[in-house]
Amino acid sequence: GVSLGALLHHFPSKADLLAAAVGHVLERRHAEFRKSMANLDPGLDRVGAAIDLLWSAFSGPTFTAWLELWVAARTDPELAAAVVAVDEQFVETSQELFRELFPPAEYPEAAALGLPLTFAVMDGVALQHLVPYRNDGPATIDAFKTVARRLLEDPDS
Repeated sequence: GVSLGALLHHFPSKADLLAAAVGHVLERRHAEFRKSMANLDPGLDRVGAAIDLLWSAFSGPTFTAWLELWVAARTDPELAAAVVAVDEQFVETSQELFRELFPPAEYPEAAALGLPLTFAVMDGVALQHLVPYRNDGPATIDAFKTVARRLLEDPDS
């Protein structure tokens, strides 16, 4: 265990502790994503694999915890500041990963729209996924793969 004094030294508030915990999980998800994409067979569908990996993060407990923090942050300015800081780091790291996978010189159309569009779709489908009777998530993710392939792999189509 960790003493209360040590805990308070590193995390002066509950908001800081919660945001740091989720930030740590998000960093691990980025590392897992980067490793999985690096180990991907070059002959496989890179776009589909990236979307599947993202969906595994958005459809699991990490997204739920992140969503709950955002909801709580609406009425807690201290938590909001901590969550915004973690979110900004998450987006920055995500943009770096996206540029590594889909360099802007090769994918000019995707450079500006690719990541925001992907996050918007993932957020929306993940929210629907929280409703027990909604089971169209996999079909929506498959449809999004088709859209993403057109945007990323064949910008002239």
